[in-house]
Amino acid sequence: MTLRSSGHGRFPVTDGGEGGRTVNLFIAASPLHYYCSGIIARNFCENEADHLFFSREFIRGIVSPEGWDSVEFLPWPRFHPKEGIFGKIRRTRENLDIVASRCLGATAIRLHVPVIDSEAVNYHINYISRSFPEAVFSVRLIPDGLLNVRRYPLGKWKEAGQYLKKLRRLAYLSMNYYVFRGDRTGSDNPVVDRIYILPGLPNEYPLEKLVELPPLYETSSQSTGKISSVPARALVIGQPVAALGHISSPGLIAVTGGIRELIARNGIDRIDYKTHPRDPRQELKHPDYEELSISEPLENYLMVNPYRLVVGITSTALVTSKLILGDKARVIAYGRNVLERGIDGGKRVDSVFRSLGIELVDHHL
Repeated sequence: MTLRSSGHGRFPVTDGGEGGRTVNLFIAASPLHYYCSGIIARNFCENEADHLFFSREFIRGIVSPEGWDSVEFLPWPRFHPKEGIFGKIRRTRENLDIVASRCLGATAIRLHVPVIDSEAVNYHINYISRSFPEAVFSVRLIPDGLLNVRRYPLGKWKEAGQYLKKLRRLAYLSMNYYVFRGDRTGSDNPVVDRIYILPGLPNEYPLEKLVELPPLYETSSQSTGKISSVPARALVIGQPVAALGHISSPGLIAVTGGIRELIARNGIDRIDYKTHPRDPRQELKHPDYEELSISEPLENYLMVNPYRLVVGITSTALVTSKLILGDKARVIAYGRNVLERGIDGGKRVDSVFRSLGIELVDHHL
């Protein structure tokens, strides 16, 4: 179901031309969002206008203008408020105009985002749909990794709290929060007409809205064959587990050492380490690891640079690594038993890992 608005916005609707003009807007806040946005644009938005906005500074280095009609940094208001009073609100209002400016002449507008409960995203829904009342407007959810394996109900208090955010419209007409219920992603809401999901990833979304992305290994020249044909090297996926309070300092030291021992038992001494963008401490890095510094998403890199062994704890990168490398690599989630249970879905994520062929190896203290 799509949303049409009878309201009037600041942006005039111009003639879309014969056959109309579809505009796709993508707001990416992580490397995975960016990677999946590119797949969606290439496979599902052919001959349409595709505009990418990245909202976190730490992914700037991997973003490329290739394949997009435009690419622009859209500062997340909470992390990049404007100077002075009401900095976050003024940043949000500026962002609304930036995104809407790409919709001139559109007869159909599709907003691609990972969730709609984020204030960095939500205000765009009413603003765009009411600024372009003659355009058919809908929201499409892009994959958000392991966060997609289960639902996250808002609950009555958070649902009620949305009306407080809507009060901002009394001071700023453009700040009209889109109120919704159910899953925080917006998957239950009529404005969301399509939900893209990583191939083979179990989920709890409405079947009629689901669209699986094409197999990630299809474009990889390294996706078939035996593990023995891959160079003997390992990749350790970094993740900020201690900084977030999911493991104690002694536990982190023990798990880091356990990962190194696991790799040694597999006869591999060439080891790369991929730092997580939010892990400046490089929590899982061992002294003899080589830091992997690449100017492209890890998924793109793996397409042509396979590893025989990929090890991490609970990162979504383990999932995408397995989807890309297939049977040519062992992908291991190590030490999940040491983490606080329930931080990422617990047993459900364990089940997802197993279903995808990711090995679970416990750490024994």
